[in-house]
Amino acid sequence: MAMPTVRFYQKYSFKVPLWITIIILPMLVYTGYMISSMQSDAFEGLIKQKGITAALLGAKAYSAILESGVNSGDLKMEDVVGNIKYEPIHYPFDVKVPRFHTPYDRYTDTHGIQAMQDACKESSSDIIYCSGIAEGGYVPTPHREYANDPTGDHAWDAKHSRTKQKYTGEPLLASGFRGSKATPYTILPYQRDVGGECWDVVAEITVKGEHFGAFRVGVRKDRVSAFKWQFIVQLIVWFGYLTFSILFVVTALVWSITRHLKRLARIGLSLAQSEEIDSPIIPGSNDEIGQLEWVFERLRKTIRDAIERLMKH
Repeated sequence: MAMPTVRFYQKYSFKVPLWITIIILPMLVYTGYMISSMQSDAFEGLIKQKGITAALLGAKAYSAILESGVNSGDLKMEDVVGNIKYEPIHYPFDVKVPRFHTPYDRYTDTHGIQAMQDACKESSSDIIYCSGIAEGGYVPTPHREYANDPTGDHAWDAKHSRTKQKYTGEPLLASGFRGSKATPYTILPYQRDVGGECWDVVAEITVKGEHFGAFRVGVRKDRVSAFKWQFIVQLIVWFGYLTFSILFVVTALVWSITRHLKRLARIGLSLAQSEEIDSPIIPGSNDEIGQLEWVFERLRKTIRDAIERLMKH
């Protein structure tokens, strides 16, 4: 009589790794999600903190430069705060965005504002811009790369000439921010008109205690998404390696156990058919499999002795 056939999906060498995978995989996915979320939150907090530090320091530096102008007599308080007069700048060609002079923009152009803003921007690859913006959304002195005079080419001007213009929308709201000891800064999501999203970190600029505007620092929002996906890929690699290692060890262990069980099944079949009665079964280990082999050896001896007694009679 032949031994029953066991299909591959009925074998423990298949079922045990399968059930381990079913149990472990959701746990690894959940753990990976939690770890990636915590790391992303920490990375987002780090990027925002760079913006906060830059905004607070930039606002203090901007305030100090303007106050220095007032103290030296180069500027008057009514030149920088209050009802500021905007003088349109005329060009011999069409300019899509109007430009203006104010009583203080020539001072900010020549007293380190641009250098300070450029140094702030270049301090970190996570910072997109650092710019002072006056009440009403006016930017007197932009970064060096945006400080070019307009050419009439609207596409080029939008990217390279953004000086002496007023901004609308969220930048206008940001310029009206007034800080306090409890909230010295604020963070706003900002869709840039040149494309891309960022966080706009804003700190108030004052001149001798009077509100002038705000110092805006844009920090990259896309870095967080990129970091999160990169971290997830790393987790997939490491968790995949861990899962494979566990399955390999479990499969090897199950295969080792089932190999002994198959051997015992063959021995049991031989005993049932009264074959190999005289071949001793030597236990190969001191574990449970070894105990089972010892039982089979006792069974073999019992069957052999019974046959011998029957043969004598």
